Amino acid sequence: MKFKILNSLRGRYALVTFILSVSLLTGSVVVQSNLISNRDIISSNIANRKQLLQRSRYIRTTIWEARESLALYLLMPSKQQYPEHVHLSIEQAIEHTEQLKQHEWIRKENKLESIEQLRLSLATFDKAVSQLINIRSNPDKQFPSMTIARNNLQNYNNEMVSALSIALSEIITDSHNVLTPEYKKFDRIQTLWTQMISLFRIYLANSIGSYDVTTLPLQEKAIQTFYDDILANINSLKKAAVANKLGFESSDALKTIETAVKKWGVGYRQILNVHRSDDWRADVSIVKELIEPDIKRIWSILQSLDIAIESSSNEDVSTLTNIAEEQVIILWLITIIGLVFLIMGFYFLELLVLRPIANVSHALKQEAIGDEEQDIAIDTNIIETRNLVDAFDEMRLQVHERQNLLEHQALHDSLTGLANRTLLFDRLQYAIRTSRRENKKLALLMLDLDRFKEVNDTLGHQVGDALLVEIGLRLKNTLREADTIARLGGDEFAILLSNTEPAQAEYISKKVHTSLEEMFHINDLKLYIKASIGIVLYPEHGNTANVLLQKADVAMYVAKRNKLGHAFYSADHDQHSVGRLALMTDLRIALQKNQLELYFQPKVSLINGKLTGFEALLRWNHNKYGAIPPGQIIPLAEQTGAISDITKWVMEKVLIQLQDWRKQGINLDISINLSVYSIFDTELVKELTEMLADNIAINHHLTLEVTESAMMEHPEQAVEVLNKFDKLGVRMSIDDFGTGFSSLAYLKRLPVDELKIDKSFVLDMHDNENDAVIVRSTIDLAHNLGLNVVAEGIEDKDSYDLLSILGCDIAQGYFISHPLPISELHELLQPDYSHKSK
Repeated sequence: MKFKILNSLRGRYALVTFILSVSLLTGSVVVQSNLISNRDIISSNIANRKQLLQRSRYIRTTIWEARESLALYLLMPSKQQYPEHVHLSIEQAIEHTEQLKQHEWIRKENKLESIEQLRLSLATFDKAVSQLINIRSNPDKQFPSMTIARNNLQNYNNEMVSALSIALSEIITDSHNVLTPEYKKFDRIQTLWTQMISLFRIYLANSIGSYDVTTLPLQEKAIQTFYDDILANINSLKKAAVANKLGFESSDALKTIETAVKKWGVGYRQILNVHRSDDWRADVSIVKELIEPDIKRIWSILQSLDIAIESSSNEDVSTLTNIAEEQVIILWLITIIGLVFLIMGFYFLELLVLRPIANVSHALKQEAIGDEEQDIAIDTNIIETRNLVDAFDEMRLQVHERQNLLEHQALHDSLTGLANRTLLFDRLQYAIRTSRRENKKLALLMLDLDRFKEVNDTLGHQVGDALLVEIGLRLKNTLREADTIARLGGDEFAILLSNTEPAQAEYISKKVHTSLEEMFHINDLKLYIKASIGIVLYPEHGNTANVLLQKADVAMYVAKRNKLGHAFYSADHDQHSVGRLALMTDLRIALQKNQLELYFQPKVSLINGKLTGFEALLRWNHNKYGAIPPGQIIPLAEQTGAISDITKWVMEKVLIQLQDWRKQGINLDISINLSVYSIFDTELVKELTEMLADNIAINHHLTLEVTESAMMEHPEQAVEVLNKFDKLGVRMSIDDFGTGFSSLAYLKRLPVDELKIDKSFVLDMHDNENDAVIVRSTIDLAHNLGLNVVAEGIEDKDSYDLLSILGCDIAQGYFISHPLPISELHELLQPDYSHKSK
């Protein structure tokens, strides 16, 4: 009992530590007393040298900041704060250089001449920076190739487009209304020319921006291939002209086309020669001949100053060395004592700590692999060892229980205890592989409860949940144990029947209907429920899990719409012929009765994470078919001619919302998608003008999004209509940018404020280098044209961070938020909201 403290590892460790600490502390006190007596001798030198080093390092820091700001300015010349920061940093460096002259150590060591050289070099560096900024601010001085492209190639492109339009309008069809070979060749030239110009635009942006020079040869080769193919088609058409197969206008247009193509080729080769020479950027010589030598000279002077300071430090080190030699004997004594105690401490640590823990670890390992025959001796007199064994037994039991619980929760529905969608998908894949191997069939039943929403809305979700539990129990009692019953969510269930023929699947479907027809007793309530069942078979209807699930869903909706009880899948179901006309009528009724709804997807700034606005998205919750996808609403509206009324309805709702926010002091933007039919609707501009008459203060908060492909169907008319919208003060955005074939010529003519990068490029940025290059080039191109850039389809943090690094302005996607109804925007509209703080 007297030494009970030694029964614990803590007690033994404390004893050894105490002995070592006392020994080392004694030796340290002796050494410290000797060192303190000499500390004041060198403290003054250290303080002076520290002050000097601080000034020297500050000069280095300011020059480095000036250099980095200059580099950022070269990348983003529109940011005027960078030149100011460069000059300010140089001025601060000069001020600290003047202060170095007054330092006692500088005068004592005769370094005034070096400091003066440093000041002159900084002044020279400042002048060179001013010269570079002057050149960099003028793209014509900086990039000779841009002048060639703008003054020459752009005009040839316009001549080419006009001539092709004339030729194609004359040569349409032959007497049998069949496209002539000459028309196809003109059309081929137009396609090749559009692709070549688009590739040349990316090549020009890539070569000027120096993004990835390894891709330039490939782009040059591709452009030359397009060019050669165009010339070959022109030569072929010239033979047709000689044979009088072309009309007067098309023959004349062919000459214009040939001249424009050849002139464009000459200009393009001039650009190649410029890019392959050392004169492709005028600011390079300034950097090489002035700025880099100035920086090297400044760095050399500062390095010499550091060497001198280091030499002074060596003198102090020498002094300290002499003091240290006097303490060597004492340190050797302390070292010997420490080694003795270290060896003794390790021995006792091995004996009292490591060996017992090793025995416990070995015993646990043997138990883990199931070897219960070996008898491992464990020193249970050690408190920690005994507690460790007890804690491990308890932990192992709890981990096993939690693991089983987590596995069950991950694969089963929390309400009914049935399999969830994940487990159903896994079992369906396994059943397909088994059926394929054994040449057997299987059936998948998709079950949806009829009028279940009325139960929830009338009696509450608690009654609805209780009813779902009872339905799950009846399905279990009706089906075989080998069958998989799953709840997919809401009132939707699925049943997987292995080794089942069509007749058996139909029989089981009828059994399910029979079991559900019996009255349900829920909380003294008597409820009747029916279901609609869709049936698909393997391999008749599909050979993958995804396909079978999709087609079972289609069959289920057919059964629900036609009140069939159950229905087998048929290919005709996917044509949406059943009920499509009814949907068209219902859409107009929904518009008249205000049954459509707007959801809002947030957009945030990639600079600070702040909310900048929303995109308004149309939603229609059909009272019979449920949620109708937007991809189905718009085609229906376009086919029925209701697209104009829907567009007007959306604009009215958005303007009302913007006016309401303005009264609350909320200044956010809302964007609206325009259909291709809306762009060419002559009445739309008049209607929007009338809507904005009483809301003129919020017009700049409204953005109209037009897809690039829709705009390029009739580019001249698109330019005219977009100019009318621009005069109203609303903002314009090109949506899905990068998927069409718009040229720089048209892009410059359009009164747009932003480009919206198509999500297909954003989703694959990390896996597809070409997509990353396109995104980066688009951002730089837009910024050079003074446009903002919005990236949509951001679904993960990596894409969000990469776009922020590339300089994109606005982010939109599921990573930020799904589209939300207006009632759920309260948190986003708070003044302190920031996506970065989430």
